[in-house]
Amino acid sequence: MSKEEILQAGITAARLGGTTKAASLFAQVVKIDPSSEQGWLWLGKCCSAPDQREYCFRRVLALNPNNLDARQQLQRLSKPASPPARVSQSPQAEIANVPKPAPPVAPPVAPIKSFDESVSVVEDELPSPATTETPLKIDATKKSASQRKKRNNALFVLLGFVPTLIICGVAGAYFFLSGQMTRLLSPGFPAIQTPLPPATITITPSAASSPTPAPPTAIPSPIPTISYTPLFENAPCQFETFGSVDVNCGYLIVPEDRTGDPSHTIRLAVAVYKSTGGNPEPEPVMFLQGGPGAEAVQLSADAYSVLVYPFLAKHDFIVFDQRGTGISEPALGCEELTKTYSQDIHGLIPGSTRELVYSNAFLSCNGLMSAQGVNLNAYTTVASAADIKDLLAVLGYQKANLYGASYGTRLAQVVMRDYPEIVHTAILDSVVPVESSLFIVLQKSFFHQARGIKGEGVS
Repeated sequence: MSKEEILQAGITAARLGGTTKAASLFAQVVKIDPSSEQGWLWLGKCCSAPDQREYCFRRVLALNPNNLDARQQLQRLSKPASPPARVSQSPQAEIANVPKPAPPVAPPVAPIKSFDESVSVVEDELPSPATTETPLKIDATKKSASQRKKRNNALFVLLGFVPTLIICGVAGAYFFLSGQMTRLLSPGFPAIQTPLPPATITITPSAASSPTPAPPTAIPSPIPTISYTPLFENAPCQFETFGSVDVNCGYLIVPEDRTGDPSHTIRLAVAVYKSTGGNPEPEPVMFLQGGPGAEAVQLSADAYSVLVYPFLAKHDFIVFDQRGTGISEPALGCEELTKTYSQDIHGLIPGSTRELVYSNAFLSCNGLMSAQGVNLNAYTTVASAADIKDLLAVLGYQKANLYGASYGTRLAQVVMRDYPEIVHTAILDSVVPVESSLFIVLQKSFFHQARGIKGEGVS
């Protein structure tokens, strides 16, 4: 498709309410032609974040200082939101800055769903000249007199209310400063206390828990799930095995969304290395990869001598590609985001536009994956913790020794919190606390590294 065809497709999608799809299309337009005035204008109308909208509209004015639409959008962003004093108008009429009288026959056109107030009005929605004649002037005169009367009434009420408010304020200050307020309070009403932080997670369910001063975890707890049965399907290993090492490969089959349709399943790639000892321990070692997003099954083959072999004398070793990663199905790879990473590493993205370029890439990937039927809300740490519980169950293990690295430590902590009954021990290498803002730290670290500065974030 040409640039103009993509632009028109985006405008059509925006007017039909598909803002996510429209934003990805407009992002393609400005990427093809950074001087596209219409591309930046419509992208600003589809963005939800105020700073991104402002950036797009300023780009429009840099290209065309006389663009009235962009100026009005910036003025609207600079004004605090407040309820209108008069009868509210539709978003389209506000943007056109003309009153929109009710049509004589058909009801008013409803505003585009999930689209903000910045969508331009369609030409056939503008009021015709016949609707702005003398009758409107008479109505306006009547409304003006009515409004003056209401303002006078409000003024009288305000003049009577202000002295009362001042007297109450002085009395309250006297009681508070003189200590009378504490004596007036009954002993039967204790001071309100803030709830204690969650108890420290322990592996042994019977062990007593104690309060911890750490802030509460930012990761949500599991919600009630549908009834389903996890399955394991054997499959050939997609990597070279080492001599006589006994490896069983396959796929764990579970619902993509455990609160949705159980028939919509995903397949997680699994490799189980059998212990070489004569009497192995009943609890295997389960490796939890970092990233988040790094593959684990291929890593187990590439780093077999240092990652897998040291455990095999006493334990089986389990590794799996977490949902959306590696050779699991689906794998959430996106060419647009990969290209953006490559351009940033080579210094091809100016610092002033880096955030917008990444936002556009994520919008594009979001639209693409949603169009493919992927429910991105199901690819979370909580969902991966439930995958681990299901994997141990289908493989016949009661408990496991968790071995997490980097982001894998965050996943291990959620497993210990949500399913402590399946954890025998846990090794946390390069800990990522559950209460940390992981992805913000990762983003800053990546940006530093892309600019040749050593980052301090986790990897």
